[in-house]
Amino acid sequence: MDESAVPSIRELIDRIDSALAADDGEISTLRAELDKFRDENTRLHEVEEQLEYYFALCRAQSEMLKESADLQARTLALLLDKTN
Repeated sequence: MDESAVPSIRELIDRIDSALAADDGEISTLRAELDKFRDENTRLHEVEEQLEYYFALCRAQSEMLKESADLQARTLALLLDKTN
């Protein structure tokens, strides 16, 4: 093998190693971002479940308030009927 080719091969190997190291760093960064997004996604699902729970409570409370208003109207009608 030509002796002048050895340094250029060594340079190519060094450049490839450098590129691979840069790719490893980028992959690590992307994995960290992916983990962050997964954590955020988990938190968003927890918040969604809480919102659904409180929405169901609000609907039940709204129904109870409507029934209470209906009962008040019926009570008032009965009282007015008794006084007449």
